[in-house]
Amino acid sequence: MGCHNQSIQSENSVFQPNRPLSELISIDEVNFSSIDSVYLKRFNVWNPFIAINTKLSRLTPQSNDHRSIFNSIKLDLQDINQNNIPYPFNKPEVIGRLRVVKTFVYKVNSYELNAVNLRNFEEDVIMIIESYNAFVEKLNALAEEAGL
Repeated sequence: MGCHNQSIQSENSVFQPNRPLSELISIDEVNFSSIDSVYLKRFNVWNPFIAINTKLSRLTPQSNDHRSIFNSIKLDLQDINQNNIPYPFNKPEVIGRLRVVKTFVYKVNSYELNAVNLRNFEEDVIMIIESYNAFVEKLNALAEEAGL
């Protein structure tokens, strides 16, 4: 019975918050899509997006502050809603992609990092990367279409 309780305790024990991301999930590199520099002027008017983009660029496999980065991004995302998304980005396809990014950022911030949640954490971080890239690619396409 003592071994069983010890096993449960180790599964629920919280990981050190400052462990590098690469020690928590199987990821060799973090690649986020970039804002097209041709349209940078258009993106600069959207301050919360620029703040999120800057913070995500600090996320690497060696990042040991990933929890604080995700938490900070969560706070920035709370400031973005469909009423304050500038033209030409205030379209349903952008709003939908933004909601997906928000979902996974909020999810990553909702649970403790322990052995039980580690798999979910890894899946959610990967989904943040994939959904954010789809979001940025759509923003770049809309900026190009608008000829900005």
